Amino acid sequence: MFENARTSAKKKMIKTKSLFAPVEEEDGTRIVVSGGIPDNISFDEHHPELAPTKKLLYDYKYHGLSWEEYEKQFFWLMGGRRAQEGIRELAERSRNGEIITLLCFEKNDDHCHRRLVKQLIDSEGSK
Repeated sequence: MFENARTSAKKKMIKTKSLFAPVEEEDGTRIVVSGGIPDNISFDEHHPELAPTKKLLYDYKYHGLSWEEYEKQFFWLMGGRRAQEGIRELAERSRNGEIITLLCFEKNDDHCHRRLVKQLIDSEGSK
């Protein structure tokens, strides 16, 4: 059986990485989950419905909003219909063996919403 880098029948696979990290064959489908995309970035899809609002992002980065409060507000935001549709779609694709890498600006995902999106997709995918 032959596989390409976009699919893997063995297990669901959602990964995260920075937009600025090198492109690797193992990335599979590269999906940007930020509101904007800088020039010269290699990606396959853009899902801005999975991005935080500018206000939420600025409140966290520049106005002292704690990470814990950011997470609560982000999860509330993701409860909207468009975001839920995107999460369900990506969970289904992952269940079907597609390798997906979520991309955003932050260097690591400790305090980046792409990790939270991954959690939502993983949770939806286990239903």
